[in-house]
Amino acid sequence: MDKTKALIGSALMAASAAGIIPAYSTEPQPCGGLEDYSNQSAPKTIASKEITAFAYTFEHMGAVPSLKSRGDYYATVANDDPYQGRCTFKLTKNGQQADFQVSCSNEMQGRDFDAKGTVGVDALDELQAIIDKENVARLNGFYRRNSALGNSFSLKINYASGEMITAGGEGGISVVPDGGLPEQSFKALFTKLITQTGQPIPSIYPPADTIGHLELKFVNNHPEAGFPAGLYLLQYLHFENEEYACVSIVPADGGEKRMISMDLTKQEVKALQDLIMKENLLRLSGYTVRKPELGDQVFRVEIGFENRQAIRAEAQGDESVLPSKYWTNGKPFVEFFSQAAKKHGKTFP
Repeated sequence: MDKTKALIGSALMAASAAGIIPAYSTEPQPCGGLEDYSNQSAPKTIASKEITAFAYTFEHMGAVPSLKSRGDYYATVANDDPYQGRCTFKLTKNGQQADFQVSCSNEMQGRDFDAKGTVGVDALDELQAIIDKENVARLNGFYRRNSALGNSFSLKINYASGEMITAGGEGGISVVPDGGLPEQSFKALFTKLITQTGQPIPSIYPPADTIGHLELKFVNNHPEAGFPAGLYLLQYLHFENEEYACVSIVPADGGEKRMISMDLTKQEVKALQDLIMKENLLRLSGYTVRKPELGDQVFRVEIGFENRQAIRAEAQGDESVLPSKYWTNGKPFVEFFSQAAKKHGKTFP
């Protein structure tokens, strides 16, 4: 056996001894080939429901998020997922409580995220509910690897009964188990635990109360939605100590353009910022689909912050180019400016 084979064999036998993978052939597979070291005899059901320790580590390289349009076009959007790079989730029983820890390191973006705390033992029950729903026990003994890059995961769950669930993979997308992993469910639970303990979730976007301007342009072709059909332009601008809004509509029936301007109170600005966050407009950052040959639909949003950062999204074409998430028909914003105009003795639209 040459030196390379000896090193690979030693590494695999060490992993086997640690209970990570079963002891199969130590002969290396052809470059790029998928090596399956799964232990098919590992139990696929767990009798106990009492978790004593949970650890899940994962890494995805080069993930580029996208958002689907209503017509199944896909557009790249900003990645605001705090769980990027290499992340580890841990939850351990501690008497009548549970200690959690989250650690993420993203060298490519230079972003690190760490959080830890103590919560009620019911967090372990919530975790077990995910494990039951997603049938995580089916993964017990799973382990694959290949020489590709991009994905890795390691899962270990200990039960009071002495039972365990262990699984792992390293390499390309082919090392991910059939049926996928309950990663999103794990993320949702640990996000809940972090916020429950009063810790912030990192975001690439500045706080909502630092929004300095908004420009929202869109066409409403459906008056049955509760507001007139036409081309809307809704603008808000914070300038020194002034809060200024200018809104207009070009009616779809060819009528004359209507435009009003007004000063907003600080309470109204706060309500507008809350509405922007509630409607998840920030999640559209980077979305761009241009198909002008399909129709006259226009959609554009720009939100600027006091630190000069901004998010932008736009679409041109028919309704199929509009994002399928985070945008309905603009009615909430029309209603906001309509109510503000009324308070200022004006009418819109």
